[in-house]
Amino acid sequence: MNNIRLLSVDVCREWLLKAIRAGHRNQRGSTLIAVVLVSLLLLLALGGSLVTAQGSLVRTNGRVEAVLSFYVANAGIEEVISKIRSDPTWQGNVRDTMNGYNVEVSTYVDSDHVIGIYSTATGAGSTRYTIRATYDTAADKLLTWVERTL
Repeated sequence: MNNIRLLSVDVCREWLLKAIRAGHRNQRGSTLIAVVLVSLLLLLALGGSLVTAQGSLVRTNGRVEAVLSFYVANAGIEEVISKIRSDPTWQGNVRDTMNGYNVEVSTYVDSDHVIGIYSTATGAGSTRYTIRATYDTAADKLLTWVERTL
């Protein structure tokens, strides 16, 4: 694509130089046309660059939102673990908003000392991140960790 653009610019430049050197009255209008064509080609190249830059920006914003959703879902897990550490009999759900992201965390009893935790963070866009973990209250550690982006 760049070769085509450069070739077109070179052809227009040669045409423009020929028209200037000839100095004939019937070629004066061709100089104006050549300048307009070169300007149009430069404008098209600039427009293509702007479209490419916008697409990159949209993809980057989606990635940033996915990463932030992960951290918010992780913060929900940590909040529930903190509540369980302070009160080992605690069971329940947590709904909160962190940095503009909604997080919902629910717990269930898996076995005697193991508690299952689901944490889902939803961003401003359509990004949703879910983490499922199991926490052993006796050993005070996470046993499993499963992540999923929706």
